[in-house]
Amino acid sequence: MKKKVREKNKAIEMRRAGASYNEILKEVLVAKSTLSAWLKDLPLTKNERLYLKKRTNHNISRGRVKAASENRAHRCERVRQLVVEQSQVFQKNVDDAMFHLGISLYWAEGSNKAPQFLFVNSDPEMVTFMYAWIQKYLAVKAEDIGIRVYMHTMYSQSECEKYWANLLGREIRSFKKTIFKPTDRTAKHNVNYRGCVRLEVSGVEKYRTMMAWKKCLKAYILREISK
Repeated sequence: MKKKVREKNKAIEMRRAGASYNEILKEVLVAKSTLSAWLKDLPLTKNERLYLKKRTNHNISRGRVKAASENRAHRCERVRQLVVEQSQVFQKNVDDAMFHLGISLYWAEGSNKAPQFLFVNSDPEMVTFMYAWIQKYLAVKAEDIGIRVYMHTMYSQSECEKYWANLLGREIRSFKKTIFKPTDRTAKHNVNYRGCVRLEVSGVEKYRTMMAWKKCLKAYILREISK
């Protein structure tokens, strides 16, 4: 009985000092229901309530920071592993001129900032090449490659979407919404104008793969130049 009294007094003392239930239970080995019964009528001062609230918020923030740090570490490790794997893929294709050409074109015309594979160009041969290259080297199905046409407003009736759909063998309805670019011109000057096309591949992994291959290509070029 005396032990119970000592434990109760200790629990009350810790609670008054601002300890949480979990902190008290680490020191006072009783059931949580028993602790609740001991402390249910214990009035807390305004300062004690503020202190407990502050501690709770601090613990929540600390938990979020820890979780964010762990997630970041896991992400960095995944990226590191991907770079290692794709460096090996690059070495396997190091003598493949088509492989090098696709990386070079993306280096020049692709997005290097947005965490997504985006390639924009108006040259039909280049777009056709990259469309096929994505399927072969990135192992992306044709129907999973997003296509979006960009054109000046004055050419909206020129059936640019139809032209690109026929060229790539896709249905116009599979295209993403066309983006019309504003211009000060009021008359058409280029009868062969077809706008430009953006090829999109969802998922950050394909983008990171391209960045890894581009890094490998840079290193390869520097080695070749220094020979």
